[in-house]
Amino acid sequence: LHSMNEYATVETSMMQLSEKYAAEQKRAEDEFNRKYEEFLDTQRDMPQTILQKRQSELQELLDRNITFKKESQALLEQAKAKAEAPLRKRIAEAMGRVG
Repeated sequence: LHSMNEYATVETSMMQLSEKYAAEQKRAEDEFNRKYEEFLDTQRDMPQTILQKRQSELQELLDRNITFKKESQALLEQAKAKAEAPLRKRIAEAMGRVG
């Protein structure tokens, strides 16, 4: 019963952490989409140098968002492994005693 409570606590914590990362990813995607739509609406009137600057800024923002998404997935996996480690150890010890 104690292990089930710990498991539920780990799962709840992981879900909350995952929701925080998802919210930040959504915020970043919304920001990119807003800036991209603004760029599309104004690009025909831009001098070439400003156009290139804005394209570069959009590409950098997109690259940062992709990097953040990959890093957050790795961090979530690490956090889950760390949070589950004590539980897995106790389960393995219990199975060793039974088996």
